Amino acid sequence: MIFDAVEWLAVIAGAMSSLAFAPQAIKLLRAKDAEAVSAATYWMVFIGAIFWTAYGVGRQSPAIIFWNLIALSLSGAVLMLKFRFRKS
Repeated sequence: MIFDAVEWLAVIAGAMSSLAFAPQAIKLLRAKDAEAVSAATYWMVFIGAIFWTAYGVGRQSPAIIFWNLIALSLSGAVLMLKFRFRKS
């Protein structure tokens, strides 16, 4: 596989899109309060990342695979924290 300009665009776009979930996860860990977090939104991101990862595998695109695994991990972490800190 050749890392041309288009593949570098995929790397940069994937980094920005996937790492966008990190601040929310960090905030949840610090505040230990997930009341304002939408579980539906993060479920949609989580499921979307599964499909994007499968697409990346089918296209043999390391950038798509890697960054969507990151998005999957971070959105999964936010969901886990949402349910961990829910108020009964």
